[in-house]
Amino acid sequence: MSKSVIEIKKEVTESVIESLENGVKPWICPWSHVEFSWPKNTVTGHTYQGINILLLWQATFRDAYARQEWVTYAQAKKSGKQVKKGEKGTTCVFYKLVEFKESDDPDQTDDKVRRVPMLKRFKLFNVEQLDDFDQSFECMPKLNGMNILRGYISAEDIQFRQGGNRAFYRQATDLIAMPLGDFDHDEHYLATLAHECIHSSASKQRTGREEYIRDKFDPLSVQAYAFEELVAELGAAMLCAYFGVKGEHLQHADYVGSWLKALRGDNSYIFKASSLAWDAVLYILNSVGIDPLSQDDQDPVCNAKMESVA
Repeated sequence: MSKSVIEIKKEVTESVIESLENGVKPWICPWSHVEFSWPKNTVTGHTYQGINILLLWQATFRDAYARQEWVTYAQAKKSGKQVKKGEKGTTCVFYKLVEFKESDDPDQTDDKVRRVPMLKRFKLFNVEQLDDFDQSFECMPKLNGMNILRGYISAEDIQFRQGGNRAFYRQATDLIAMPLGDFDHDEHYLATLAHECIHSSASKQRTGREEYIRDKFDPLSVQAYAFEELVAELGAAMLCAYFGVKGEHLQHADYVGSWLKALRGDNSYIFKASSLAWDAVLYILNSVGIDPLSQDDQDPVCNAKMESVA
């Protein structure tokens, strides 16, 4: 693995560790005036995905930007804008799979193709970091997240039970249970239901995430539960942002200590959790006929040579 890729992962991981050590989950919006949605490129309309959602949220919450709109330096310059003096960009990563033949022998007709993940960094600037940015903007409309999640539960034939005193997903019976009357706000109820829906997506017949966790961890270990909880927290936050609400899942064990230990020992940990969370979100939305990226333009973030992650 190239040194610069190691540095990218280390830099991203350290920023997440710093937030957690300060008692802040970088996927939870602390400000009432901040628009909570998926970060987009204001020029291309591209929706940033996976780990980049977390990185851009982290910057938005830290610097209290009101908007989730971002541009590259070149895009700002091309549109006649200038980044304010002294402003620093937020590091994001561009990821894609590139195919390589395992052999260059022209006499071989059955060459196997190897898919290698490639990674590079690039910088984004929030529109509020630009001189003379348009201060008027419309917040994204709120969607009926409850109907979407209920539609997913119905489409996937997941059992649903209302009652009791805790929220959980039981894999053995494919059951989501939600308590009654334990939530201060409807948005917290929605966030908790989203959390359990993310858990339900892990099965082999859905996203297959459980197989990855089984191969990576002892399935009954604290490490396995902690990783799955991180995926569910990230996925629920992504769903809530898509719905336009700021709820938080409040009924779960605190795995921050386990996350910190794992993050310090594995710079790929947060990348994989974010990727799996994004897969779960897309699966849930696709199950009810929603393709959130259908209008997404390609975002040519950079033309420099990509570097291998493997």
